Amino acid sequence: MLIGGVILIVNLSNSEDYYGSSTYGECQINDDCESGGCGSEICGSKAESPLLSTCEGYDEPTPKMLNYQCACVNQKCQWYK
Repeated sequence: MLIGGVILIVNLSNSEDYYGSSTYGECQINDDCESGGCGSEICGSKAESPLLSTCEGYDEPTPKMLNYQCACVNQKCQWYK
């Protein structure tokens, strides 16, 4: 959802092994990507900044807790291990 030029991501869906999401924003290199959100659970393009989420408790670990990297894979920012 875009509000006043700020991307707001709410109600993130859980994958099978972590609480987080990828925006699949365009990138050329890893430095084009960044993590954001209250728990750094969102991976997206720096062009989409800021990446925001609500601060809620969750039972699953975040991608960073499981050593995933927010990286440029196939020209899309996404969590990668």
